Amino acid sequence: MKLQLLTLLILVNIFTSYAQNNSVEIKKSEIFKDKGRDSRILFYDNDSEGRIVLTRLFYDELDQLPKLYVVEYYNTDLKLVSSASIKVEKRRKIKEMFVKDKKVYLIESFYDNSSNVNQIHYNILSSNKNKLEFTSKNLFSIPRENIVPTHILNENNIDLPSGTEVNISDNKNYISFVFDVNVEKKATHLIKVYTTDFQEVYEHSLALETKDKFFEYNSSILNENNGTIYILGKLFHNNSLKEKKNGKPNYSFQLYKIDENSEEKLSLKTEDKFISSLEMLLKNDQLVLAGVYSEKNNEKVSGIAYFNIDPNKLNLKANTYNKFSTEFLVNKNENPNRDFENLLLKGIYLTDKNDLIFTAEEFCFIEAPNYGPNRTSNTRNIYHFNNIICAKIDASGEMKWWRNIYKRQSTSRKDYHFFSFLTLLKNEEINLFVNAREFDDFEERIELKSTNPKRMNLYKIALNAQGELNYQTILDEDITPLCTKPLSGVTDKDVKTIILEGSKRLKTQIIKLSL
Repeated sequence: MKLQLLTLLILVNIFTSYAQNNSVEIKKSEIFKDKGRDSRILFYDNDSEGRIVLTRLFYDELDQLPKLYVVEYYNTDLKLVSSASIKVEKRRKIKEMFVKDKKVYLIESFYDNSSNVNQIHYNILSSNKNKLEFTSKNLFSIPRENIVPTHILNENNIDLPSGTEVNISDNKNYISFVFDVNVEKKATHLIKVYTTDFQEVYEHSLALETKDKFFEYNSSILNENNGTIYILGKLFHNNSLKEKKNGKPNYSFQLYKIDENSEEKLSLKTEDKFISSLEMLLKNDQLVLAGVYSEKNNEKVSGIAYFNIDPNKLNLKANTYNKFSTEFLVNKNENPNRDFENLLLKGIYLTDKNDLIFTAEEFCFIEAPNYGPNRTSNTRNIYHFNNIICAKIDASGEMKWWRNIYKRQSTSRKDYHFFSFLTLLKNEEINLFVNAREFDDFEERIELKSTNPKRMNLYKIALNAQGELNYQTILDEDITPLCTKPLSGVTDKDVKTIILEGSKRLKTQIIKLSL
């Protein structure tokens, strides 16, 4: 009887361990020989049955310039069904992708520089997903001289030279195009909104009584229910691009609400706080803006700025500046006088209770000498991915908790996509997916350590509603031969899924993690 009881306890313990270690469902494609060593997942979407479509971008190993788009359709078992390759051209760029009604759609910009045309054409490339063969149809065209060239970073931090920002609403009902337009003595943006059946909903010109150089476009977000767009920008005052005047910020943030019938504006002054940029989130009929701020207008970060706005009336409901506490800074680096530096936002979420979950990472790169044969030398960039911070702020702007995850990781351009981390919210729990070789657990602090970027485990770090932390190994490098790329991974917030590339030289594997 005692033996049976002992056996039962062991089985229960094994089952419990199995359940804890398998809170993440893992699916993997076959390992295959890829079209190059350096690739990123640029766009992702899925159909109603859980099958996925990826657009991956390949870079040349020598000059590190984009060279090839590859569109791939995988079934629910991550078996490749069909694929198509599109060569990168200087005048042609893929701006977005979505899946709808058994078809894959790519939104493309094409610059026709022939002397009698000189226009940018925005085309829709469409294909049946089971056999990817794209045909092109023009959606609209705009004169090239009307567009101010900009550089847009997509959510994977990939630099896309562009004259416009393209967004698709979460429910795939609307597409928006935002252009910075050349208009003398006026900062002007042209907004075009379409349905995903490619019917125009409205066109609007947002014109400010200031020169273009004094208005810095930040971002836009679409209301998925009615196509209303919110545009956020940074407006400099006193005809000057100086960040500071008389010790205070020389700018304010301007938020515009635009639909087919109206334009409204809300000016957000930052008091004596310096905010470089803000991220917008629209959910549960709540519009939240969040970012980091400095008290001295330098790279040292003092805390988190929070704005809660009524998206219908466009009035400010709450605005707080939560400064990092001394205790929090001591937990970070055992020095209360050393602030965070170069914090990069990684993701903000709204829970069902309208609490904001904020995640960020200390990131910077420095130039280092690189010595070659015959006393030749040049410089190379070293990328540093350091501490992670997570915070929870309620709808009134009150800070509920902070957490710091101590991390020191650095690498060259060749391997930097194996670093950083991905975030995904499920219920009230924020989950971080990060690579590391070693994981040290102390009473009030955990530390991530890394050595060889190709020899790291993938960990999931979970923070519950109270900020309590636990972690588990998701992919062990002793079992999984390919290392994952968190920096270029993608998340699907609706189905609680993360898609990653596993990579080793020319070998690649697509990995799907589901909570």
